[in-house]
Formats: sequence, structure tokens, C-alpha cells
Amino acid sequence: MDFSKIEAGKLKINNHPFLPNEMLEDMVSVMAKSAHLKNLEFVYNLEPLPEKLIGDSYRIKQVLNNLLGNALKFTDQGFVSLSAHGKERDHGIYELVLKIEDSGIGISREDQRKLFAAFSQVDNALSRSYQGTGLGLVICQELVKLMRGELHLQSTPNSGSTFTVTIRCNLLNSNLSLSPDSEWLDKRIVYFDPFPQSRHCGVKILTYLGASVTGVESLAYLRELKQHYDLVFICVPNNKENILPSILEATRHLNADDAVLLYSGFESLSNRNDLSQYFSHQMRLPLTLGKLNSLLHAPEENPTDKLQQRLAALPRAKVLAVDDMEINLRLLTTWLKKTNLQLTLAYSGADAVSQCKEHEFDLILMDVQMPNMDGLEATKQIRQTDLNLGTPIIAVTAHAFKEEQDRLLASGMDDYLPKPINLSDLIDLIKRWCQIADPINEQQPSFDWPLALKRAHQNEDTAKDILQQFVEQLPGLVESIEKANQVENYEEMQTVVHQLHGACCYTGVPAMLTLCSDMESALKRQQIELAKLRVSRLKSESVDLLLAVKQANII
Repeated sequence: MDFSKIEAGKLKINNHPFLPNEMLEDMVSVMAKSAHLKNLEFVYNLEPLPEKLIGDSYRIKQVLNNLLGNALKFTDQGFVSLSAHGKERDHGIYELVLKIEDSGIGISREDQRKLFAAFSQVDNALSRSYQGTGLGLVICQELVKLMRGELHLQSTPNSGSTFTVTIRCNLLNSNLSLSPDSEWLDKRIVYFDPFPQSRHCGVKILTYLGASVTGVESLAYLRELKQHYDLVFICVPNNKENILPSILEATRHLNADDAVLLYSGFESLSNRNDLSQYFSHQMRLPLTLGKLNSLLHAPEENPTDKLQQRLAALPRAKVLAVDDMEINLRLLTTWLKKTNLQLTLAYSGADAVSQCKEHEFDLILMDVQMPNMDGLEATKQIRQTDLNLGTPIIAVTAHAFKEEQDRLLASGMDDYLPKPINLSDLIDLIKRWCQIADPINEQQPSFDWPLALKRAHQNEDTAKDILQQFVEQLPGLVESIEKANQVENYEEMQTVVHQLHGACCYTGVPAMLTLCSDMESALKRQQIELAKLRVSRLKSESVDLLLAVKQANII
């Protein structure tokens, strides 16, 4: 849709006051966790920025989201980094410079020239491994131009890529958000981090705040420190968790008033209750100004109270929990009984299938290893029910190998939750999958080719065939829904919406899928007026969808 607006010259930039540091930290908090899930380090290299600028922060985040997302996609080991700096120009202009760097596969000089051509990808082999149309970079380039800026790329095959975004904003408040602070001034700090890039950035932030910082790379040097320090930061990158006992031993012998743990591994060290004897705070890397402020100003909060607050904020959703072990379901019941969730229990795969034929759920937690009918077979049968064919199904299993996770996701499950279940991870998962919103207000793409390939288990020919059939059926189905609405035949309307909903499940049409799910649920609940309101939206979405498919030039 953005590309269509760009072509038509209708895409507009909406300038407004924003806080650049807060905007960047929002991006960092999301992208860092995604990087850590791939066992990558995420480096945040921050220089002092003005407190307030005038620009389109939404579009800046859109550009960053695309570039950082690509960096994560094309990097299998090493790091991804985001750097931010800038300088004042004449006439109240501030030039904001954002740099996204990775240690990924890189791009040849010849392919760099092709990269910003609409709907092109740099290499057929890459297309097969990393699906996408290449359209995101075209949109990024146009957005940056609209914000009076430039987008540049430097890359070397097998060595990584660097995208540099320069955006010109208006300066609203020239006070720097990263500057000497009386609460940090002259504090003596040790910053241990074996990863050089992130250590440099962490030390730099603390130094800008006025602290006297000793950066430490090795455990041997850490053990040699004998002076008194106000605070010690201990960073444990994902590839150093195996030496955690040695790190703890060295930390314990430091003469410091307080210690903070920063981690980046896939398994969160914050779940280790035994670490509280060494550290007063535990937080995910990278270090940011917001995290430092929270160390000084956040009230001491009981971890149990914090979990209860997060539980109380869970959305109203119907959750089916499936497990053949009664004790596991009893634990879930205890955790979730005072929440907004409506929890239903099933003690076998067959029981789960039976429940799904009678009741509609927003989320299903499916144990994988069960006697008679296991979680995979139960999932397969649930996908054939009328009420839950599109319900997110989460695999719950003790298996931790990536190959096992990939197998479960390929079988039709939507996500993975390891046993033993961690309550904090469960809360995150429920919030991720159960944030039910009005599809009219959702900014979902009309067409998502990587999703279509995923639905076809990465078989490109099958995905194209399914898409072709869908495109041919769509106009007739939408017309039938309109006619049923006009003659107030809501039983027929529900039948056709259900048919369209089922077709949407097997190709990459997120916006249409959400809209059909919303309409079908409304009709089943006899919420006729709500369903009628969706008909015009359905018609316009079908037009947008067909246009998006045509522009993608896939079939």
C-alpha cells in the first residue's frame, strides 16, 4: 500500500515533535531480543542527541524496522548494530544519522546496483533462502527522500553490510539527552564485557554521563582489580554463559557497593533466582540511557508483584490448555485463575479435538508428547474444524533442539514454548498472540509472499498454484457475500465467509484473513450489525489485495 501511494505521489510525511532517544530505545528493545533469539549480539552505539526534534518518527521507525529486520535475516553469526549521532545545521535543521551494520552475508558491488529496484532481489539463490520481494528497500529509500535525507549502502560479500540513513529534522530542543548527570558524576564504575564492540558502547554512555569507568575484557584483569568501586556492570554475551561460574566467582571478590547483570543469551538469565545474591538488577543487553535511569529512579519492586501486575493486564481471551499430565494443567490453572483469561482444560489430544469442534478459542497450548493421539495429530485435526481452523496453536514440549522446533512449526503449529514453562515467557506469549484488535485499525499487509511460502512449506510451485486459485475465486466469493448481505440472508453470508476464511488460511493474505475471522465470529455470535459493517471493508480489501498480488508479479 505504501508503494502504491509512492507511485501515485500520495504518500505524505507527518511531522510532529518526538524524542529521538525514546524512539531509538523502542526499536532497540524489540530488535535486541530478536537478535538474541538467533544467538547474535545487538550493539547500540549512541552519541548525544537533542532531547526533541520535529519529524515523522513513525516513518523513521518504519525505515529502521525494515533495515534492522533485513540485517537480522541475513546474519547467522556475529552481531547487528544500530548507531545514532547527528549535528546541527543552519536554519534550525538537525541532521540525524542512523547506521545499521551487520556481520552477515554481504552484497557484491554488482548486486548493490540492483538492490533498490522495485520487486527485484539480488540473487536467485538468496530468493530461495530468504524470501521477499525486495520492495521494502524501495519504500525505505523513498521515505528517506521524503524526509529530506539519503540512504547509502556499503557492503562486502561474506563480511557484512552497512546502511547509513541521513534524515533532516527540525530542532525543537537542543538540550542533549546524554550529558553529564549529577547522579552519575564521578562514580567509580567497572564495566566487564568480553565483546569489544558492546563494551566500547557501554563505557561510552557511562562516560558521557560523567562516571569514571574502567572497561574490562578479561576475567584475569577483573580479578586483579582491588580498588573500591561504586558499581560494577557484568555483561554475559550468549557465547560466554558457559563461563558464568567463573564470572560469578570474580564478581564476588570485587570491592563494589552494587552489581548489575546484563545478558544476551537465548535463555534468559533473569530467571535464575540464585543470581540475586550477586546482582541487585538483571537486564537484557544492550545498555541504554533508559535502563540506566531505571537503576536510579525505579522503585524497588518485588518480582512477584511485577508478575501479578503483568498477569492482571492480560487481555480477555479464551485459551485451551492441552496436557495429559494433570499436575501441569493444575499449575496453569493456579497461575491464570485471577486473570481476564477464560481457561479451558483438555487432558488428551482427542479431548482437545472434541472441545475445538464445540467451542471457539483464541489460543491453544498444545502438549506435543501425549499417548494415543499426540499434539501433532491433534493439531492436524483441529485445523479441519470450523471454529478453530485458524486459531494459533503453540507447541509445548521439553525438546529444545532447533531442528525439533522447526519440525513442530512446519507441522502447522504457530509458535513454541519450552518445558518447564516459565511464567514470564507464558505471559509474553499470550500477549503476543491474543492482542485482538479491530481489523479496520490494524496495519496488516494485504499480501505477504514469504507467509504464502511458509503455508506451502516453502514449495514455491504449490504456493503459486494456491495463490492463483485464491485470486480466481476471490471476486465471486466477495460478490456472493455482498448479495447475501443485501437480501439479509445471514446464514448464506456466514457460509460464504467461512469458505473465504478457509481459503485465506492457505496463502499469504494477513489482512483478509483477519477480516474474515472477525466477520465469521460476529455472524456466529449473531452480531449481525457488526458483520454488516465489515462488508464494505471486505470489498475494498479485496481490491487492495488483487492490486498487491498483481504488482508482486508472482503469478
